Amino acid sequence: MSFDAAAIQNEKLKVLHSIAPITHQDVVFGQYTSWQVAGQTIPGYREEPGVPKDSTTETYVALKAEIHNWRWKGVPFYLRTGKRFPRKLTQITVTFREVPTQVFRSLDPGSIPPNKLLITLQPSEGFSLCFSVKSPGRPFQLTDHALQFDYEQAFGQLPEAYETLLRDVMIGDQTLFVSADFTGNGLAPL
Repeated sequence: MSFDAAAIQNEKLKVLHSIAPITHQDVVFGQYTSWQVAGQTIPGYREEPGVPKDSTTETYVALKAEIHNWRWKGVPFYLRTGKRFPRKLTQITVTFREVPTQVFRSLDPGSIPPNKLLITLQPSEGFSLCFSVKSPGRPFQLTDHALQFDYEQAFGQLPEAYETLLRDVMIGDQTLFVSADFTGNGLAPL
């Protein structure tokens, strides 16, 4: 395995070519409406200045994608984005499958929440592994806990994304950039 720019760009391209076509059943669109937060009314999209009262512009989209290769076969990928969420967050959540056998026989299948790996890209890069743990003693009880890692706590303030890209341009490192192949074969630039 190689970690040079061309190899990484090639692997990205292979994944993009493996994405199954997205159908209408795989996508949900929405538009935010007004709601209350701490006694304050937050306006809906149609109540924003300059937005027509009958606007059908989407402010939210969620979609399910599947990658048809041996590594990701049968694993759904859910992508969600929208405006006016309570907080800005870019995060990847990996929800692990339930195992076919139950270690704790006294529990019903499906009664233990699945383990999750949360990879946070913004606003603070890091990850956490969330899992259930048996509490010591009796009665039998599971509690949820997480192992966490925060890049800024470990290494200090990280450079902004544009700082990293500009630095890579200056030193000629193309690892984080797309190749010309991304714009061909029906793939739009990222």
